[in-house]
Amino acid sequence: MNESLIYTYLLLVSVSFGCVLELQWCVCREVTLPAGPLYRVAGFSLSLPCTVSGYEGPRTQDFEWYLYREDAGGRQIAVVSTRDVGFPYAPFQGRVQAGEVRVERDSGDKARLIIQRLRPDDQGRYECYTPSTDTRFLGNYSSSVEVKVIPDTLLITHSRILSGQPVTEGTELQLTCAASVQSDQHTHVSVTFGVRSSGGAESLGHNLREIIAIDRELRVTPGHSGGYGKRYRDGEIALEKRKGDGARDLYVMKMSALAPGDSGSYFCEAVQWIRDPDGKWERIAQRTMELGNLTVQPLG
Repeated sequence: MNESLIYTYLLLVSVSFGCVLELQWCVCREVTLPAGPLYRVAGFSLSLPCTVSGYEGPRTQDFEWYLYREDAGGRQIAVVSTRDVGFPYAPFQGRVQAGEVRVERDSGDKARLIIQRLRPDDQGRYECYTPSTDTRFLGNYSSSVEVKVIPDTLLITHSRILSGQPVTEGTELQLTCAASVQSDQHTHVSVTFGVRSSGGAESLGHNLREIIAIDRELRVTPGHSGGYGKRYRDGEIALEKRKGDGARDLYVMKMSALAPGDSGSYFCEAVQWIRDPDGKWERIAQRTMELGNLTVQPLG
């Protein structure tokens, strides 16, 4: 090998080695958002976490959000900022001032864009930008994700409500809810029956109890409190899903022998779920139906 070729080879090795060292010791800013598209329901909330890493400077970083609507020709709409109260453009000014659109921090370098009640025109591509605190401009300073706002079609009804008349301990109780959702997206529905205690010192601070549920994966799960797990295993509490009229599903809860501690205000809750591209299940809509009050009188 001649001298010029040897020199060229050594030079290339030196440059490559220097680049490796540079990359090893380089701090590069990276901003990340969840993978999209994200489907959320109009009238319900959006919680969009944004994280920045590999930065220099203070541990508390600033965040700015922008929206690019599909019908706005790529125009940038400023939504909300952690450092500038005058940041939002007109479409978001009132909502930011009212606290309906805001930023919530999980830590100094992780913050969430919260929109409490999504509107159809909130659909678009959301960009999270972090202003630089670095000595050199390296890495990525923003990230974006597509958010689709779909109609609210979650319905919940009941066949009858409790009369409020006292019943005797040991009486059987049966309650029925109907739930349905019409969506072009693949979503699941869970239904939970629960009770709010009617009062008393023992109920203070914890007066809402889930009795039994059919979760988003069609598993029957008893509540964790009130001894419902044991009563479910003993066959005293059951929940069944049946086909109803049209697209409705019926959910029938049976309690074979009521106890005085079962007194309270009963409800049925339906939740619509979707699996996001990252594999996590997200609650996107929720409705609660009140089923009336029940008083169980002790025997004797």
